[in-house]
Amino acid sequence: PATAAIVYRDLGDTATVRAIVREAESGRSSPSRGHNTWVDLALATGDTARAFAELEAATAAREFWPGLIVANPMFDSVRSSPHFAALLRSVGLDVALFTSPGGGRPH
Repeated sequence: PATAAIVYRDLGDTATVRAIVREAESGRSSPSRGHNTWVDLALATGDTARAFAELEAATAAREFWPGLIVANPMFDSVRSSPHFAALLRSVGLDVALFTSPGGGRPH
């Protein structure tokens, strides 16, 4: 659902984005939806506080999220955040690289 939410967000269709999030929320307890799904949905809707809360929960649950940020432009909106840097540091990633504007993507 996060990819669809991002596409509709980029198209400016906030009503559809909200509908996607509501539908996902209705199935929140689904075991196939880890914290990573909610990180993506939060970033798609611009809710960085929720995105950070879900990243922290994903870290605590030992879900694999660090590899997802390497080339994902979705994280560009939070790369300059000290909170993001602290999360990267907590999982042993190169803070300078992943907080750079390109997030470690090749130029």
